[in-house]
Amino acid sequence: MKTMTFSLIAALALGCASKPVEDLPTEDLDETGGGTGGSDDGGDDGAGDADDDNDGVTVDEGDCNDDDDEIYPGAEETCNGIDDDCDEDIDEGLETADYYQDSDNDGYGNPDEKKEACEEPDGYVDNDEDCNDSERSANPEGTEESFNDIDENCDGLDFGDGEECVEGALELTMDWMEYWTWPLSDSSGTVPTPIPFVEGSYTMSEKYLDVEPQETTATAVDGEPLKVNVTIETEISVQASMIASAPGGFLAQNCILTIEDVPVLYSGEVELDLDGEVVTGEADLNYNILEAADYTARLPDDAAEDDSCNIGIIDDILGYLGYSIDDFIFDDLDDVAKELRTKIEDDLRDWDIPAACTPDYELEETEICLDTCDYAGDGECDDGGPGSDFAICEYGTDCTDCGTRVD
Repeated sequence: MKTMTFSLIAALALGCASKPVEDLPTEDLDETGGGTGGSDDGGDDGAGDADDDNDGVTVDEGDCNDDDDEIYPGAEETCNGIDDDCDEDIDEGLETADYYQDSDNDGYGNPDEKKEACEEPDGYVDNDEDCNDSERSANPEGTEESFNDIDENCDGLDFGDGEECVEGALELTMDWMEYWTWPLSDSSGTVPTPIPFVEGSYTMSEKYLDVEPQETTATAVDGEPLKVNVTIETEISVQASMIASAPGGFLAQNCILTIEDVPVLYSGEVELDLDGEVVTGEADLNYNILEAADYTARLPDDAAEDDSCNIGIIDDILGYLGYSIDDFIFDDLDDVAKELRTKIEDDLRDWDIPAACTPDYELEETEICLDTCDYAGDGECDDGGPGSDFAICEYGTDCTDCGTRVD
């Protein structure tokens, strides 16, 4: 029996071997049928039936990562940059925000490089406030260095702190106001009476102003880096020769009038200009006299024997006519405060702002030594420069008393 079986198998083998290839059957064998097609013994024909991560889902069933048991269809999507639920979307359905690239690692992001994510990616931050993401020193908290081709504080200007430089300019202004006694313009006034063409009058001449600077402030205007709000607190004193009389020259009084320590507040705005090689600026100031003036009056040292100085007499007469000497003094003081305002604005524009706000600022020095001042050689420096007793004459025109000046 065994011999016959072997002979039959051999004969079939020889027969098959001699059959041409094109005559062999080409249809697929039935995987579940008999014959030489094999048998289904429950084994694994490939990776499709595998569940290597034991998450209960095979690759054929849709597991897109069979090495991670937290990744499978139906898994909860978490913010991790991975497709947890195998739906070919990453971090879908989660709350996201915009993040901005921070290439220079200064904590501020590039507004032109944005990524939407459910958590902050590496190299990104949650703000878009950087103006130069390739320069770490340039950000909203940077310290500006003027005119170095870098906008360190992101205010749109290659210019240092306008508030800081205006503070420096105000300090120079305060020093300048203390230097000398200022000459003031003469002033006068009249008092109408019920009698036609009859008036009382007063004249104030040889007027001088002393300024005691108190305090200054400089505050940048939001969103306007070249505009700064300023205040200048001062106390002013005025001395003048005053001749006052009732109508018709009656009871004329010849006095040296001294107005003491009147507080005046100057406030307004400084606007800087960067268009030239030197930083310039304009100050636009208001003024406010904060208290009523206290004053005293005395006879001049060279008064004649029959001269009189009694403000009370004049005030009584003016009061009878409906006026007060206080009114005239206040009006005159208002003119003084206005005149000082102009001097402060001019000084800030011409000297103090360029000096304080321009890096490495240097004046072009020109020596001035003239004696065209009417008071040249009287032993007092009268040209208004440093060390002057008065500012009666033009700067540099009292060379005998002041020495050579440098402009």
